[in-house]
Amino acid sequence: MSRQRSRSKSNCDLRQWFDKVDRSETGRLNAVELQEALMNNDYTKFDMHVIIAMIDMFDDDKTKEINFEEFQKIWAFLGNWREVFNQFDVDNGGAIDAEELTAAIRQLGYNLSRQFINVLMRKFDFSGDGFLQFDGFVMVLIKIRQLTAAFQPFDKMQNGTAHFTYEEFLTVVLQNT
Repeated sequence: MSRQRSRSKSNCDLRQWFDKVDRSETGRLNAVELQEALMNNDYTKFDMHVIIAMIDMFDDDKTKEINFEEFQKIWAFLGNWREVFNQFDVDNGGAIDAEELTAAIRQLGYNLSRQFINVLMRKFDFSGDGFLQFDGFVMVLIKIRQLTAAFQPFDKMQNGTAHFTYEEFLTVVLQNT
């Protein structure tokens, strides 16, 4: 009973937060409002690229805005990934370096080279300080998931190799970036 009560309280708090950032009072959050709602560990706003990716993933009714039910899904999704992020933020600095990202990616079942980890770090280190904030980490996970799903149909032997025509490659890249 107390567990259900605390879950309701949490849901009530989430609703209050949603309503607070819903400045347009439409019952939906646009990208700017959603960005207001989501913070990194250092209290900076999420990068707008991550916000747009989140809207693309969770906007079930395709309005380019997030209603409360969709917001709850985003909040749960981010809560799960924040636990993983915090587990690998070994020094509790609120950001992860390339070594910590490598460990996280490996635990998630991906065996990626250090060179590729460096590419991810450069691409998603939105502050340019050599570390990924939580939003950069989330974007890494979103992109790896999207690109893996796009790659799998071409990996006929399921061994991590694929044969693409140049046009197929371009199509996969453009549909997933």
